[in-house]
Amino acid sequence: MDEVAHLQELEADCRRRALSEADRKWYWLAQAAKYQMQASRKVAFSFDESVAAKPPEVRLALWPQ
Repeated sequence: MDEVAHLQELEADCRRRALSEADRKWYWLAQAAKYQMQASRKVAFSFDESVAAKPPEVRLALWPQ
């Protein structure tokens, strides 16, 4: 999860730069979106691994009804 926190910090930094650099605002917002997607993928991948590691009866309990 340290990598997720790092990606979220990069995203926040890009958003701050978008506010301070009006001429490159869209570039920084695109970079922020890239880091946001990378962090989301890391979280989703780690969730999939944690669910797969549990016994089948626990996975069935987590299955959406």
